Amino acid sequence: MDTFKAVLSGFLVTSALMFAAGWAFGLLTAPTMRGEYNTPSLLTAILALAYTSAAIVAGAYVASRIHDSSETISGFAVAQAFFGFGLIREFWIGGSSWPTAVAVLLVIPGTLIGWALARRFGRTRLAGAA
Repeated sequence: MDTFKAVLSGFLVTSALMFAAGWAFGLLTAPTMRGEYNTPSLLTAILALAYTSAAIVAGAYVASRIHDSSETISGFAVAQAFFGFGLIREFWIGGSSWPTAVAVLLVIPGTLIGWALARRFGRTRLAGAA
């Protein structure tokens, strides 16, 4: 049950960050552009990929801090890859594009980075407390 809670918590953190980015993009985009298909510029796509990676790392970090196990990280990666807010939805609804395909491929490295950060900072805090 701890694994499920950790995966769900990490998934919700990542989804909230992705939702906030979509909301901010909606506020910053001119009303005539909403609903139309537009190809992002290279800089916009790279910025979106960097933000997506950071959101995945944050979610994996939270999941690992709640319950540090290989099952938690595997569950988080699978949940994010198949149900991630803004990743797969954009891939199937908006049509495949290189930024979306790369974003799906960032799930596993982002998850591993978040897990490594959680293990490193978790170990440092426990060693300092002793």
